Amino acid sequence: MSVLTSVAISIALIASASGAGLNDFSIYGGGDRTTYLGCMNCLNKEPDSVGNTSGKYGSETSSTSINNIYSEYADETSDTSVCNKFALNPPIVVGANGKVYGVFSINEFAKNQHPTFLHMARSHCTRLYGRRMF
Repeated sequence: MSVLTSVAISIALIASASGAGLNDFSIYGGGDRTTYLGCMNCLNKEPDSVGNTSGKYGSETSSTSINNIYSEYADETSDTSVCNKFALNPPIVVGANGKVYGVFSINEFAKNQHPTFLHMARSHCTRLYGRRMF
């Protein structure tokens, strides 16, 4: 099963448990967590999808992508990165209703860490870097 398939299944479970719709999860990052980083559970072909490798939010070269290991959102030393196990300001997952569902980070001690998002972040960063990140 691919990481993106696992992400879709995990998000569907969270959505059904919380009453949120299935296309409601977005990622926001940066120090103030207002920079839009894409849709977590959109179809990969959609422009906003983090799974769209040709798109602004899924590209390995875009500065606003959690798939770019040189961006502040995936660099393993950035305080705002998914892939920094010590990050104090990792990206957050927000529903269309404005509710913060947790952080998207490999930092297991991050405030508002959700076990599902921790697992997804670990899978994501391991895939990006080709090694375990935690």
